[in-house]
Amino acid sequence: TKAPEKATMGGMLTGDFSAARLANGNLVTIYDPATTRANPAGAGFVRTAFPGNVIPGNRIDPVARNVMKFFPAPNVAGVTALGAINYTRTDGNVVPKDSWSTRLDHNFGEKNRLFGRYSYDNTPFNRAPAYGEEFRSAAPTAGPQIFKRWNAVLEDTWLLSPTMVATGRYSATRLINFRRPYGDGFDVTSLGLPAYMREGMVDPVSFPAITITGHSVTGSVPNIVVGGLIGATDLISFGNTQQAAQGNITKTLTKHTLKFGGEYRVVQFNNQQVGDQATNFSFGPTWTQGPNPAASSATAGLGLATFLLGIPGGGVAPAPALAQTNKYMALFVQDTWKLTPKLTLNLGLRYDYETPRTDRFDQLSNFDFNATSPLKAEGLTLLGGLVFPGVGGLSRYNANPDRNNIAPRVGVAYKLTPKTVIRAGGGIFYAGLTGIGGGTGAFGVSGYAATTAIVTSLDGVTPAVSWSNPYPTGFNRPTGSSLGLGTLVGQTVQFFDRSNYAPYSSQWNFNIQREMPRNILFEVGYAGSRGVGLFENRQWNQLRPELLAQGDSLRTQVANPFFGQIRVGGLANRTVARAQLQRPFPHFDGVAWQ
Repeated sequence: TKAPEKATMGGMLTGDFSAARLANGNLVTIYDPATTRANPAGAGFVRTAFPGNVIPGNRIDPVARNVMKFFPAPNVAGVTALGAINYTRTDGNVVPKDSWSTRLDHNFGEKNRLFGRYSYDNTPFNRAPAYGEEFRSAAPTAGPQIFKRWNAVLEDTWLLSPTMVATGRYSATRLINFRRPYGDGFDVTSLGLPAYMREGMVDPVSFPAITITGHSVTGSVPNIVVGGLIGATDLISFGNTQQAAQGNITKTLTKHTLKFGGEYRVVQFNNQQVGDQATNFSFGPTWTQGPNPAASSATAGLGLATFLLGIPGGGVAPAPALAQTNKYMALFVQDTWKLTPKLTLNLGLRYDYETPRTDRFDQLSNFDFNATSPLKAEGLTLLGGLVFPGVGGLSRYNANPDRNNIAPRVGVAYKLTPKTVIRAGGGIFYAGLTGIGGGTGAFGVSGYAATTAIVTSLDGVTPAVSWSNPYPTGFNRPTGSSLGLGTLVGQTVQFFDRSNYAPYSSQWNFNIQREMPRNILFEVGYAGSRGVGLFENRQWNQLRPELLAQGDSLRTQVANPFFGQIRVGGLANRTVARAQLQRPFPHFDGVAWQ
């Protein structure tokens, strides 16, 4: 079951916000973004409120009018306060499950035993559309999902001698996860959006995901809602296959138990995934707040008013289909050494190596921070640009191999008295690279996935686009590696840094156990760890803190030195905010790494 919710809209959908009051009775004033002007009394800008707090009918955007037709009518009576629920619905999600497993054991003799197992699971997730079948195409709910898993293992154990045992194991797993939105194939031009929004820039082409601040959808069952208020463009299409071969030998001596072995894995991840950021429109209170448009307030501006005026934020984010491969190998040796009846020492050494990712079609990207940009701008030294694994002599790996991952481990146990034991241990543990990332963007695919953001404003306070033509300079089309360091200039890029190495943690512990009367065990201990090289998302194209002292002058429009060189996005205009030219990489918008 689930209960979608959204704040009361009522007469506000006609533009009448005269009754838009908070729970404490305060009126939320709606300011007209078309009146934004320099503050005659000093620095900054000012706006004028709509007379009577009503947006005139001729100012309501035609796309907004069409989208409103997909809002279900309120079914909870007597709701008037902003933020209160005026629509609920209860439907059932269908989640059938079909799973089985079979196992075979066979003894070839007293010294050799073989077993095999095969398991299968099919658990499709069919979510009920949030607003019912009538508004199925506009559901913010994730669409029907295929989820299948297979697993097989074969293991053989040999008794080589009374003191030596060897084990060999092969395993394989396969996961398929596939999902498309309920609005798959929806004709977006029927909403009044331009034809270029359906020309294959983003797959899937479906009812766009629309988010309005203050109006949301929630559900009582986890993972049923992907979008905001209405619409969804989620896509999951991947298959994950892992194969592993492992072997080890255990040898028992008088005071030692030795164990050594190794393993080898091949991980293949075929992946194409986008969330609702694939095609989305967002509406916040920024463009209807005032009188100072740069200052937010609980009693000024509403996302719904911005929606009616058709002043969108958001963007499009296509994602390529990747066919990635990682290979992992490890060797280890361990010795459990019983020095005395009271003292046992555990010593171990492990070596791990995992190759960086490769993509079958070489669709990965890195960023060279020191490369000279092909763009020219008077007075600026332009450094930084995208580079591509497998191109220009660069290895097909998306990072430099990390081959020095030696991991020692040590542990000690001492029986202080018949009822008291002291234990301590420590070691280094390396993490794998195969679990990093979900959507393709996390792997670094800029150039093969060219995100285009809506440039809502050039100065941060004056709207520059309308919903009926949200991308007046066009989409930033994926060019692959063909433009070299000139790829995606003026845009936001995301990449995997070549200097990344296998993250690891140092872990240590100490504890004392004491047997108490009446079979009570008392234990006190300490455990610590320190992570090194853990992955993070980092934004590199930020203003230095000391530059923020310039205040509103950073918004001032100046001549754009990239005009004519960059043709898509905010840096394609004749003017640009002064702040942009003071960023570390002024010829890019965002510069982010994983």
